[in-house]
Amino acid sequence: TADFTGSTTPSASSVDPAEGIKVFERSLSVGTNELSLKSVRVRNIGSIDAVDVNNWQLYVGGVKRGSAVTSEDSLGYVTFDLSAAPVELKTGTHQVKVMADVIGGSGRTVQVGLRNSADFIAVDSDYGQPVKATVGAATFSAMDAGIQTMNSGSLTFTKATDSHSGNITETASGVSLGKWNVKAFGEKMKVETLRFAFVESDGQAVGARNGAVYLNG
Repeated sequence: TADFTGSTTPSASSVDPAEGIKVFERSLSVGTNELSLKSVRVRNIGSIDAVDVNNWQLYVGGVKRGSAVTSEDSLGYVTFDLSAAPVELKTGTHQVKVMADVIGGSGRTVQVGLRNSADFIAVDSDYGQPVKATVGAATFSAMDAGIQTMNSGSLTFTKATDSHSGNITETASGVSLGKWNVKAFGEKMKVETLRFAFVESDGQAVGARNGAVYLNG
């Protein structure tokens, strides 16, 4: 048996557009025989545009399963095809979770769920027969997470992996002092001012001139 228990999360809330947002999670109880999970299909019924949500990922039991899906289809469905390497589900409870990157859509909504029993395909590992999922030990019914409303856009700065570190030769010119990756989430962002500063660490006066900022090299 495959029975979805508890409640679907996340609950309705306002969230900042970002990478790795949890858009669906539900507990799955496997009883009697082990199962082979071959496919999971979720649907986004929110108002956000498909182009603003990508890198969909499925986790079962805290482990990423199958390949990431770039984006939802024209009907809002995201299908994780596990048939080439089915996930073996032992008897007990497993967490089924879907994550996605939300890169746009300020003011729009994301609401993801398992809508039909056919969206969860598993077979009995011993007998090879399909097992129809249930919800709360009853007939399958749609399981939707709460509505996630995207907040206004945000801008993040992270230090690049190839940013300079270590000492700099005194009196050198054209020296790269640091590199950062800048990402805009939620909507297009306009940067009008960037202010940089450095702090010397040995108590001696430090001077720099002819500073310049480069974008994409």
